[in-house]
Amino acid sequence: MIAEEKKVQQQQQTNCNELRSIPLRSNVFTERFFGSFNWEEFACGCGAAFVNIAITYPIYKMIFRQMLHGVPITSAFSQLRHEGLMFLYRGMLPPLAQKTISLSIMFGVFDGTRRYLVDDYRMNAYVFVHHGFHELYRGIVPVLWRNGPSNALFFILREEASIRLPQRSSISTRAAQEFIAGAVIGASISTLFYPLNVIKVAMQSSMGHPTESMWTTTLKIYKERGNSIMYFYRGCGFNTARSFISWGIMNAAYENLKNLMTLDSL
Repeated sequence: MIAEEKKVQQQQQTNCNELRSIPLRSNVFTERFFGSFNWEEFACGCGAAFVNIAITYPIYKMIFRQMLHGVPITSAFSQLRHEGLMFLYRGMLPPLAQKTISLSIMFGVFDGTRRYLVDDYRMNAYVFVHHGFHELYRGIVPVLWRNGPSNALFFILREEASIRLPQRSSISTRAAQEFIAGAVIGASISTLFYPLNVIKVAMQSSMGHPTESMWTTTLKIYKERGNSIMYFYRGCGFNTARSFISWGIMNAAYENLKNLMTLDSL
């Protein structure tokens, strides 16, 4: 009896081990999908955003005041100069948190998703549905119209630039090339989508009031600013300069941080 019980227990243990060795489809999907993401990509995107915000936040404040009040750059600069250096970085924490999180996700998810889709093209059907509280997501329509096409266009042009530009052996020349490539691409895209920033600021500045559609807000701005499309680009020149600097810094910082982490992992 004891020998038979031992045989039964051994057989049960063997069956359990065989079952455990068979991978479930959901586990295979989860491991292959999430295994494509590297924390280094998220960290590099976060670090690039931190460097960018720390350098360009004063410029952003001037542009924001131009977009909100429609004042020339001299008036916005006079306001900041009157407030003094102590208040120059006041309010930086929210955009710093937003930018570090968003850029970390943008670079990390892009790299991981691209690697996953290239490694296994059979599991590339995804549907993303965005829901949220009405007031918290006020002005999200122009944000989506801006961020979606602009991010896609940025990565397309960035990939083309990395393929077509010559490979530099010197660290300094390679960093300069990465800065110029990111700066030109980012500034061009930012200028192209600048009117959507103006519409977004106008929609988000009416907190607590009935929500207006993007088209209604666009017509309202158009009528308030002399029925001229050119006023949608008030502050665009300074915004282009800021984008040139910030996207150049972010692209160069991201690539250098990525190379540094790659060397450390070898």
